[in-house]
Amino acid sequence: MLSQKNTHPQSLLPPLDELAALYGVNTRYRDSKGRWCQSPPESVRAVLSAMGAEVEAELEQGAPRARLQAAIGARRAELDARLVEPVLVAWDGIMQPIVVRLPVRGDSKVELILTLEGGERRQWSGAVSASEARGGLPRSGWGLLPFGYHQLYVRAGSSVGEATVISAPRRCWAPGQGDVREWGVFAPLYALRSERDWGAGDLADLESLGDAVGAAGGSAVGVLPLLAAFLNEPFEPAPYRPVSRLFWNEFYLAVDRIAEWERCSEARDLWAATDTQAQIARLRARDLVAYNETMAVKRQVLERLERCFREGAGQERTQALADYVRFHPDVSDYAAFRARPEVSRDRREEVRRYHLYCQWQMEQQMDRLARPQRPGLFLDLPVGVHPEGFDTWRWPELFAGRVSFGAPPDTFFAKGQDWDSRPLRPESMRAQGHRYFAQCLRHHMRHARYLRVDHVMALHRLFWIPEGADAVDGVYVDYPAEELYAVLCLESWRNRTVVAGEDLGTVPAGVRASMRRHGVLSTWVLQASIRPRAADPLRAVPRHVVASLGTHDMVPLAGFSRGGDIDARLRTGQVDAAGARREAAARHRLMGRLSAWLQAWTAASDIKLPTVDSERDAEESLLQASLAYLASSPAALVMINLDDLLLETEPQNLPGTGAEEPNWRRRLRGTQGHVHMAIVRVGSLLASCGRPGSREAGGG
Repeated sequence: MLSQKNTHPQSLLPPLDELAALYGVNTRYRDSKGRWCQSPPESVRAVLSAMGAEVEAELEQGAPRARLQAAIGARRAELDARLVEPVLVAWDGIMQPIVVRLPVRGDSKVELILTLEGGERRQWSGAVSASEARGGLPRSGWGLLPFGYHQLYVRAGSSVGEATVISAPRRCWAPGQGDVREWGVFAPLYALRSERDWGAGDLADLESLGDAVGAAGGSAVGVLPLLAAFLNEPFEPAPYRPVSRLFWNEFYLAVDRIAEWERCSEARDLWAATDTQAQIARLRARDLVAYNETMAVKRQVLERLERCFREGAGQERTQALADYVRFHPDVSDYAAFRARPEVSRDRREEVRRYHLYCQWQMEQQMDRLARPQRPGLFLDLPVGVHPEGFDTWRWPELFAGRVSFGAPPDTFFAKGQDWDSRPLRPESMRAQGHRYFAQCLRHHMRHARYLRVDHVMALHRLFWIPEGADAVDGVYVDYPAEELYAVLCLESWRNRTVVAGEDLGTVPAGVRASMRRHGVLSTWVLQASIRPRAADPLRAVPRHVVASLGTHDMVPLAGFSRGGDIDARLRTGQVDAAGARREAAARHRLMGRLSAWLQAWTAASDIKLPTVDSERDAEESLLQASLAYLASSPAALVMINLDDLLLETEPQNLPGTGAEEPNWRRRLRGTQGHVHMAIVRVGSLLASCGRPGSREAGGG
């Protein structure tokens, strides 16, 4: 059921608050500093309207109390009409008493039929009173349920109801006893450079990076989301606003690794043409990725490869595509969606075939990356999708209209954040048995040894922002956390994927306790854990975390030490010039304290650091001391950002900004050779700190 933490005695609640509580809408919340914030009533009404409450008409008439009371009555009647909740959870296969809502008068004959995922049926029937039904019906003889998604059918008199029963392990999967100390390297895939790239890194470059990490003793290679994007019209390369959370971005295909490449002279000739090579050279030389230009070149070659496949593929390849489509039933709809803008029928068919082919090839190349002998993929599941993308088109009933979601103001973002994605409707998710969420997890976990769940707080609540409102005027909406954790744990076990949650920012009470209870690793970031006034400027690193120096939304450590984030806040108007000067002076003092403390700590730990002779050496020394601190900790996984290893100073993304900043486009300054040498050095350092990494590499 939805959280009832906002439920109060009815006599004490104003009508709007009472109606909000019935929909799981919070009218106030605690911010990142623990202060209570009241959401504007007009925002609460707008959110209630987006959830289906009859409140929009009342906005124009001053919300008469009688009409709000009518909306409250309608909502209570709607909830009471449910014979059984749409989703039930059986932790560790143990079915809890099933609560059935029966009329108050008389006894009713109740029949329960549970159809297991594998087709087996279990039944129970008997005459019960309303009070017995509300206390929970027995499950005598049902025994432990196998893990899976089962369907419960309930009949009571002339009333019928259905529910999805999720039987799941209580904790997410962990290798061995879950007490491992591994390390890996993170890099935005587009940022990688190589002698073979077309202006951005691809999956072959990721394979090469993984080989270097594995040779140095690392166990994981992490990337930003690799999901489908709009790279033409509309143009939206941001990895956290994908077209879909169920399909890949063909921008990252390694074209020369596709089977048709060797026999498709038309594609190879186009690639080798003087004009094409000159354009690729220009794209490769840029410091920023030109997505649309790179994709335009790559698409011409890919279209020819698809044509060669269609005209000359043997039976084995043709059957492989048919098997892929059968295993991914929504891919045909996705390909048709991407072809919709085309005017002519023939062109629509060409584009449909192109997207079908590209998704198949992406899946094959992802399979190759996830082979057991390689370091495991650390993939990233974004919390939202593009509002005009495939997922909102395919399942419109799941997504709320006229609202977006984001985050309230906090220490890092004083104005709050609007992520311009439509939120999922909790009740629609439950009515579907959380099938969409399970599909999104499965899509990633098939290949991932680790999966990072972006903004994991969304399993509990999400900050909805009405259309036209500022982020500061948003409203928190509750989500069925235990049901979503059940899906997460079940898919994690089935795919042997370790789950980590991004729990930075405004984190409500109980979220981290729930994460620990369900075996979800937390996120520990050095930049966010510095304590300016404490005797020890760094917090101790806990055990069940993924630890890193920063995130893709932060400046790298070298930039942080120089105050680059302060410069960015000044540039974007989040701090004035005087405030920036004060913060810069405080940062200088803080970094001096932190460096001295780390130097003392490394000396006591007998860790040798480079001699400090210049500003760059000082930054290298700070980097190595910080990495040594993480490596010596009990953290389950240490992820090292290539931006940090190469002493980059600019962030990959500056949240809250648009086209005026080069978000998601910045390429690494270092060549592939520089990157591999840096990985060798860090592997040696981490091994000297007692973190050699696990040799149990591989995907799910």
